[in-house]
Amino acid sequence: MIALRNNIPLVAFDDGSVMTFESAWLHRSLRYSARQAGYDAWWPAEHVTESILKFLTHEYGLPTVTCEDLNRAVRVALDAIGFSDIAKVFQSRPPPVHLSLAQIAREAGTGYELFFFGILRERLHAVFASPMEYLEISGLRPCVKTLRSARYWQSSCSLLCNEIVEFIRLEMDSASHSEDLHLRLS
Repeated sequence: MIALRNNIPLVAFDDGSVMTFESAWLHRSLRYSARQAGYDAWWPAEHVTESILKFLTHEYGLPTVTCEDLNRAVRVALDAIGFSDIAKVFQSRPPPVHLSLAQIAREAGTGYELFFFGILRERLHAVFASPMEYLEISGLRPCVKTLRSARYWQSSCSLLCNEIVEFIRLEMDSASHSEDLHLRLS
């Protein structure tokens, strides 16, 4: 038997992919739909997100929820609190994409910076070709320490760290829909 974290079901997409439910993703989707309906700063998005999370955790009862079922639950909640104008336009946004620099560094191998940048370029291009809007890149410090074979942070680590950040910026700027992308780098 598989135990899901906090009883929150996984979200299943039409393409067969599955992801853990992320409140921030639903919150962004709600805020986007509210803007589409004419609400610039819609404060109830946080409360609706929490309500949906509680529903999924305590009442839904299945290990996965389809994206369409999740959208339907959100629309029902929005209608119930009097925001049918938002419910009419609500559609969950593309899910966030997560990329681990530490994992790429391990794949490249200790000291193989050129190989690392090649793999990173391939992964970024694949991500940018997808319909995603939110990219979270993590593991920058562990990545740099792996590539530098450094047990402790050194000045050469700072230089490589800056190179990686600049490389990601340049690749993101070259993406065809970069103005629609949101990036979090840690």
